[in-house]
Amino acid sequence: MSAMLHQQYVFIGVLIGAFFTHACFMLQASPARCERDVGGGCRLKQPQADIQRLFPKSTHFVIDRKTIAEYGSDALIEEIQQKLQPHPKGEVSPDAAYPIYRVFKKDRLIGYVFGMEEQGEHGPIQLILAVSPEGEIVSWYYQKFDSPEAHRFHTEAFKRQFIGLTLTDFYGHHLLKGALGKQDRLNSIRAPSQTSIRDLGTTCRGIKKALILLDIFCLSRQFDADWKRLKALAARQGLIQE
Repeated sequence: MSAMLHQQYVFIGVLIGAFFTHACFMLQASPARCERDVGGGCRLKQPQADIQRLFPKSTHFVIDRKTIAEYGSDALIEEIQQKLQPHPKGEVSPDAAYPIYRVFKKDRLIGYVFGMEEQGEHGPIQLILAVSPEGEIVSWYYQKFDSPEAHRFHTEAFKRQFIGLTLTDFYGHHLLKGALGKQDRLNSIRAPSQTSIRDLGTTCRGIKKALILLDIFCLSRQFDADWKRLKALAARQGLIQE
């Protein structure tokens, strides 16, 4: 092989390598492929438009990235797992980055937007929550939902059932197991169809997990007092063992 031909092959090889390096970089940087953060958090597809839809009076927002490791150790992981009950363990990563959007009207904080991804029966489910500074759900939607029943969940009638709920509602529902009667607002939430009950459970798990982490990251644990009060009440009624 002549020296000139060898140089041509080397040059072609360099071009091919550069092409694949550039292609891999573009795939990693593409917004369509970066909606999810490892460990459960997920970013908004179109932050400006999405936040304006959730908070029409907002003027700007700030993105924070939080990890559980910043707030505690293994004891905090165990605490979060207890609060997530009755859902399975192994869902919380201490080093995963969770994007949180702090939403403002001029200089006043008017809410938070927090995304969570859970594994549904037919694939990933991404939930986007809009929460007031007091920790109340003011709006929410599915950013991604792989299911033949997805259209039933996207209706306003279904989503409206969660508006106004706080972490206290989820703690009471799961700790007291229906003993709250009409005060248990989650007890009245129904799946859109008999074949979508598991996806309803996944939705509730994702919303509850998002609210727990938001309480730790942004709300100075304001719902911890309710957690302890409801847990003690459940223990007195023999519903759990402390």
